[in-house]
Amino acid sequence: MVAYNPRPPRDEQRSLSVEVTRQLHASLTSRWTDPASDERALNTAIVAAADDARTRGFRPEELLLALKAVEADVATTLEVEDTQDRDRFRTWLVGACMRAFFANEPPTNS
Repeated sequence: MVAYNPRPPRDEQRSLSVEVTRQLHASLTSRWTDPASDERALNTAIVAAADDARTRGFRPEELLLALKAVEADVATTLEVEDTQDRDRFRTWLVGACMRAFFANEPPTNS
């Protein structure tokens, strides 16, 4: 019996727009090259990613996969080691992204 895999293959995963991906990439690169830099650009990029994902009909987990792919690409490019600092940053990044994603979501009828 073959186990069901709920994740689509990498090439079938939906992506954020090119512009938003570039914005995220640039702000994450800036954050890793200068950790003391102003985080407004990063926060703006996170909100843009959440808005883009909502507009494209992403589920929250699809947004997280796209976000983590950009973060991993930046970390690989800059040779950022997998440390506690990176773990803490990713935890913050995921939380900030989910808060942005659900911030403007219309209320559900429960």
